[in-house]
Amino acid sequence: AETEFESDAMVFILSITGGAVAVGVSVAIGINLLNAQTYIGTTPMGTVKDGAQGEGMGLIQSDSVTVTSDVGGGTSIIGVGVVGGAVAVNGIVALGFNWATGIAAVYKANITTGDLTITAIMDGDVNVNGLAVVGGAVAVGATVAVGYQKTDNRALLDATGSTVTATGDIGVYAGTADDPYNS
Repeated sequence: AETEFESDAMVFILSITGGAVAVGVSVAIGINLLNAQTYIGTTPMGTVKDGAQGEGMGLIQSDSVTVTSDVGGGTSIIGVGVVGGAVAVNGIVALGFNWATGIAAVYKANITTGDLTITAIMDGDVNVNGLAVVGGAVAVGATVAVGYQKTDNRALLDATGSTVTATGDIGVYAGTADDPYNS
């Protein structure tokens, strides 16, 4: 089982205000809620999907079993506000949130194999940029930029109520040397 998925949240806002008395306020908010689960067995997190759990449990037999989740979730916010006037006030609020989740799992499944490899790779970034430009005889400007990241990258092997037999190697990795955990 393999998933390769990219989900990016991007927000751009530009406001321009002018006049004798000019007031401009811009708010840009971006939220990335990527949730990618690659698994064999029962749904590892959240609500079990319809049809994901049958009446009985079967057996998977193979020379090797590999479960890989390679997901990327980025959040980028750019807010620009320009105000000009005799009396000018300008404000920019730019907020970026990244709550991306990537899971690779063998979860409550009967498996007989040679090698078993479970790998979860995550690349998640938050970039927030705010610029307020104010010009006038009396000018006030303010910029607030906040970036928050709480990504969740998991590689799971849970044999509760099942049997996992491997005659070779078992590897469970949340990031590798070739694809490091980059969050």
